[in-house]
Amino acid sequence: MDNLENEELNKFILDSFSLGNELFVTNFSSTQPKLTDWMKNNRKILGDNPTVRYQSFFLSNNLEYLISGSLKNLEFITFQLYSLKNNENIPTNVISTRDFKYIEDSNFELIVSPKLYLQKNMLQTSLNDYILIIREFYKTDSLKDNFISNIKIKEIRNIKDKKNFNLNISPQKITDFIQGIIVSTFNLYDQLKGSSNAEIENKYKLALFPTKGNYYEGEIIELNDDEIYEITVYNLPQNFNFIWTFYNIFSRTPDYKKYNIYLNNYNVEYYSKNSFKFYLSKYKINNLKNNLETGGYSRGVLSLRITEEKIPDNFDYSIRKIKINQIN
Repeated sequence: MDNLENEELNKFILDSFSLGNELFVTNFSSTQPKLTDWMKNNRKILGDNPTVRYQSFFLSNNLEYLISGSLKNLEFITFQLYSLKNNENIPTNVISTRDFKYIEDSNFELIVSPKLYLQKNMLQTSLNDYILIIREFYKTDSLKDNFISNIKIKEIRNIKDKKNFNLNISPQKITDFIQGIIVSTFNLYDQLKGSSNAEIENKYKLALFPTKGNYYEGEIIELNDDEIYEITVYNLPQNFNFIWTFYNIFSRTPDYKKYNIYLNNYNVEYYSKNSFKFYLSKYKINNLKNNLETGGYSRGVLSLRITEEKIPDNFDYSIRKIKINQIN
């Protein structure tokens, strides 16, 4: 690793411990739920998304919860439940505010419960569900960073024999979570390089928290100062919610207030209907449209996430590395 990556390694490990402590010690109650902001104070792990706020709380399968909030300044919000099976996080039920039937003046309420409610926005839990991750989607990183989340959570079902999920969690779970973040992050990079280890992948899959209905692609990036990647995207409509993001080898974004490290459906320039071309270089190149930067990193991952259930069958992209002086 070079000096830049060595500095990032220390921050990555500290952030992993910070999140593990906040989740499993500070906010670990399912009878008095408290939201944990995963990326607060510039904490970055597991592929932080500059335009998304991640929050979560632990839940008990015999309790009901009411989530309230507003869609002001947001595009939409998703609510993804996870069950813990064989030490792996399995995404179960999910709902988006795009699916809500009941929203008044941008305000909403969502009931999370094992019971089924009609005439309400409802997310039904299953027996093994233990955590809910809430993802708030914004058009830009500045909107997300300058807007304080108004989501609130409270337990609404009054049960005498409450079962707090944290009674089933041992200190080893905290260690497993932190270790899982670190190992799975390096494992993901190795897999993209073509040297995956299936045993490690399965053991630490719990740390990845996959999202149901999302489409993912990833490309390993290696750049010299005089090189640039040219990526051509075909048949990806602008009304789809997508984002291309550069991550270093620790699945962390460079400083997105300083560098252009992401391209989404709100800031991209198309050259024809449903198709566009963009570039990835170590530093910004003047007068070049759709130019992303690595912030000085020589390697990392270029990631694509599409938050749609169905994407066009003819969607595709090509990627090639050229010299900067070869740009057309």
